[in-house]
Amino acid sequence: MTRKIKELFIKYVRSHLLWKAAIFLAKIYHHCIKIFRIFSFWQFQFWPPSVRDKPTKQRYERYNTNVVSAKKAIYKEIYPPNQVNKKLPKTIEKRIHPTLLKYISEPQHEQFVVNIPEWKVIWTYTNITPDYKILRDSAWYKWFNTDTNYYTYKIYLWKATKIHENLAVLSWDDTFKNYHHRLIFGLPKYHLFQKSWFKIDKYITDYSFPFHKEAINALGIKEEQIIIAKKTAYIEAENLILWSTTTIHGNIPKRAIDFLKNTFLEDHKPKKTGKRLYISRITNRKVINDEEISSYLHKFGFIKYDSLDNLSIKEQAELFNSAEIIIGIHGAALTNAVFCKEWTKIIEIFHEKTVRGHYYCIANACELDYYYLLGKSIKDNRKMEMDRDMYIPIEKIIKTLELAGIK
Repeated sequence: MTRKIKELFIKYVRSHLLWKAAIFLAKIYHHCIKIFRIFSFWQFQFWPPSVRDKPTKQRYERYNTNVVSAKKAIYKEIYPPNQVNKKLPKTIEKRIHPTLLKYISEPQHEQFVVNIPEWKVIWTYTNITPDYKILRDSAWYKWFNTDTNYYTYKIYLWKATKIHENLAVLSWDDTFKNYHHRLIFGLPKYHLFQKSWFKIDKYITDYSFPFHKEAINALGIKEEQIIIAKKTAYIEAENLILWSTTTIHGNIPKRAIDFLKNTFLEDHKPKKTGKRLYISRITNRKVINDEEISSYLHKFGFIKYDSLDNLSIKEQAELFNSAEIIIGIHGAALTNAVFCKEWTKIIEIFHEKTVRGHYYCIANACELDYYYLLGKSIKDNRKMEMDRDMYIPIEKIIKTLELAGIK
């Protein structure tokens, strides 16, 4: 018994000492980082870059004034700023949701492309100046503003890989598998690149999913021109071709929609028209009485789709372009509303805790007839309330169809 107690005591002491040693080493590391923030050795960067404001024309003019080398940034404005006033959404709810009201009158910022020498890029969406400043609208996550993130240190303790070519950033953020982000935030940038006439040798972009590859092929970009996005990518290009944000919170310009239609629709007026679609969900924000809803809509000729993941971008584009009425739960599948013909009726179903203006903005830009209704939240084990399933009273569906004149 005494021997066993002795062994347990020794084991406790050893583990306690190891814990103390780990804390001591962590403190040393923390103090070293403070020192490295003051000094930079060779071409290594030991502290996270600070963050600059949103890039504007004045920013690049100031950059050219302060830059030491003879190489200057070339700024090209593609489209001037614009003010867009939207039609009010139609609903049976007592009042228009305040989130949607924010989008009624929203400015569209200037659209530009800029060619900057010797700039660096992390992953696909964080662009860094030669003096280690991050452009705020290209930094997706807040951890680029802090000096305590592991990935930030991992990248900055290494030398940037130099490529002697002109590199364009075609992605926007790290949500690689998100269909909405790819079509709305990513692809329209290629239109800006085309209008700028800058010479581009390589594109850094995500290339992980089948619809990524389909999109790249549709743009006419060759596979050998692609640098596949990786979290560890840290590249310094001879010239980095950057873009302005083409859309803010789904407030997409009409010209971006026209570009997407021309890219993925061979014929804007397909032979088969008049389809009625009900786009459901099989992941989060499901409708618990979905069978009741789909059974009722079936009487009006609606075809139900639980998911569109098995369809290519072109197939989704043709499906939505051939529809006259679309009822869908808020989600990436409704991105395909950009392919709809004018005056197609869109009825969007929101979870009452997840009301966003993405598809309301798209509907206005495409001149669609937009309606919405709210589903009731159901308590479940999901941490985020916006991801919980919902219940839709059949009376709301009936009244909304009557409001839209659907018989």
